[in-house]
Amino acid sequence: MHRGYVLTNLEMDSVVSVNSKKKIFNLNLIDSTTTLNNSLCFTNRTAAKAVQERILKIFPDFPETKIVNVAQLYNRVF
Repeated sequence: MHRGYVLTNLEMDSVVSVNSKKKIFNLNLIDSTTTLNNSLCFTNRTAAKAVQERILKIFPDFPETKIVNVAQLYNRVF
């Protein structure tokens, strides 16, 4: 179980993760706690904001994301 902040889409039903080669960012639908455990998790909002800006710079067509506390998403799954 993570704690901290994650990047999620505006509807808060998907989280951002990295593929196995650590080269592509994915937006995965939250259907279980496993999805949340595999997501990118940050200890503070500043680190999450830096990655969020980098994603948009490298992948301009990536869907818009927002930073939320991962506990809010765990509460939705349980």
